[in-house]
Amino acid sequence: MQYLGKISGRGVLQRMGLAVANADYEIEVFRLNQGLVKASGEMSLKNDATTNMTGVSNMQLLTDTGEVLEIKRPKADRPLGRFFDFEVTGNIDGVGSWHR
Repeated sequence: MQYLGKISGRGVLQRMGLAVANADYEIEVFRLNQGLVKASGEMSLKNDATTNMTGVSNMQLLTDTGEVLEIKRPKADRPLGRFFDFEVTGNIDGVGSWHR
């Protein structure tokens, strides 16, 4: 596995394209041995509106630079809370300045 870089900023957590909460995020990007690019990160939500949400699917992160990333929670059975880990499930190429 090779570390490629990270992107961070402020954005909006969305569900099915609708804004849920403002968020700070940090995403780290890695190249796996098979050449695939994997990205995962942490998010801090700016309000408590999502505290009781569980099983959340169809989530996106709208970054501060305007990109929309499809994301999923590895442990979707737990309440969302204000801080959580996530994986980027869509294409990360061309997003932010993580490229070295």
